[in-house]
Amino acid sequence: MSKTLTRPTFQQLNPSLHLDQPTGCSPGASNCFRTGSGGNPFLNPLRSNNYDASLEYYFSNTGFASISAFRRDMKGFVLTRQFQFPDPDPVTGLPLLITGPVNTQEAKIRGFEGQIRTFFDFDFLPTWARSFGIEANASYIDATAQYTLFCSPTITQPACDAPLGGPNATTRNLPIPDVSKWNFNVTGMYERGPLSARLSYSWRGKYPEGPLGERDGFYTLQGRARPSPRLDFSSSYTVNDNLTLFLDWTNIFPRPFKSDIVRVNYAGGQPTSTVIFPMVVRFEETILSGGVRFKFGSEGHRAPPPPPPVVAPPPPPPPPVIEQPAPLPPPPPPPAPERGD
Repeated sequence: MSKTLTRPTFQQLNPSLHLDQPTGCSPGASNCFRTGSGGNPFLNPLRSNNYDASLEYYFSNTGFASISAFRRDMKGFVLTRQFQFPDPDPVTGLPLLITGPVNTQEAKIRGFEGQIRTFFDFDFLPTWARSFGIEANASYIDATAQYTLFCSPTITQPACDAPLGGPNATTRNLPIPDVSKWNFNVTGMYERGPLSARLSYSWRGKYPEGPLGERDGFYTLQGRARPSPRLDFSSSYTVNDNLTLFLDWTNIFPRPFKSDIVRVNYAGGQPTSTVIFPMVVRFEETILSGGVRFKFGSEGHRAPPPPPPVVAPPPPPPPPVIEQPAPLPPPPPPPAPERGD
């Protein structure tokens, strides 16, 4: 468990306002606006309580599996919103749509992730099969934030509910933009001698795209990206220390990226209907590339050997010991006188 405080960036706090060039339509025409963007100097820091737990298991020299769970309880999460300015543009008379960052009241992110990676280097498999391996991961993320919709500019956020905040004023928990609930990736691997190859498949679920915009006080508009899969291949062959051949194939089965615009109508602060319109179809390129990587003078690029360790000089030898001659024995005592003398 941990607690974090994240301050807004300087760009988000920038108080300037930039208006885009006026469109060629006339005031009163349908879906005709002048757009602009700016920062918000009144943003508060993001405060978050974070909870994490994970478990890992290593079942072989090249294999492991892990699972983790997480939760974020946040207050002041910064989202990009689009609002219709109360007054029209004084130059063109068109309605003004302003995009900028705002704080949400509360936001929550919770989910889990699992991962496994291993080569099939098990004793019961033949030698040729041990060069193959697999890497896979999957994640689930539930990310929502409290949005205040159709609030009167004179009403503070805690009171943004119908009818005080406006006829359609409401506070709702909606998904955080650009976050998919489900994601997974699977990669097949081959490693044997100088040859290395990877075949990767990735899939991302649908997600809300871009800022949520309010229109005319009774409906919202927001993009929604459709699920997007992708398949890529990469390989290399090391001829020697200086020469490597490679072959890569990106986006093997080109599937166009598609997104829709979602309109949600509100009455009395409650959603009443949803209308989906196709918005974008983008064809992404397929790239097949191959080549040679050559390294000149591999010996010269090696780091120089470390200097030899500094060895302290040996201590000086002790001074020589001079042996002193042994002292002479004392002279014998004189003989005792004989009796009768």
